[in-house]
Amino acid sequence: RVASLRESHGHDPHYIPRRVGLAPSALYRPDTFIEGGVFNDFLEEAALVCDDRFFSLKLAPIQGWHVLGPVWQLIRRAKTVGEVLRTLAAHLESHASTISSPLVEDDRGLSICFEARWDPTWGRSLNTSRVQVVDLSSAISIHEMRRLLGNSWRADQVQFRHSAPENSRPLYQIFGDKLRFNQDVNA
Repeated sequence: RVASLRESHGHDPHYIPRRVGLAPSALYRPDTFIEGGVFNDFLEEAALVCDDRFFSLKLAPIQGWHVLGPVWQLIRRAKTVGEVLRTLAAHLESHASTISSPLVEDDRGLSICFEARWDPTWGRSLNTSRVQVVDLSSAISIHEMRRLLGNSWRADQVQFRHSAPENSRPLYQIFGDKLRFNQDVNA
């Protein structure tokens, strides 16, 4: 799926994986473990090479939570949004080493946070940016919540640590009009 998205941008689907130290065959095997730092580099390099700040937003609807295996079944059986978020937060880190997903509960309700992680054992990274992995996690969550709750479902608020890009329209199209930038947390 990732390879076809890059090909649609007119690029060799194997160039970026090789550049970040990933075997191109990993793109075609959803059960392949990809180290978190390599995955982050892959997303950031894909966005750079394809000259597409919103690469992860385009990947999100074809990626989905189904990659979480049996956790996806638990999520699908959830009866409330809170239960979905609690299940996701409890299991996401065991399937996605680049992201942590703590929950925050306050008087406004329950929020799931998506924070990019970096493990020093991963070594030096090609990229310091973590925008693509946060955008991907957040966008997958929005798409999957709409699959469960209907296309009219909207989060009460979505916020990002990163600054608003020059053209924020694609982010507003995915996340809705209650979108905030330069926040203290991605949630």
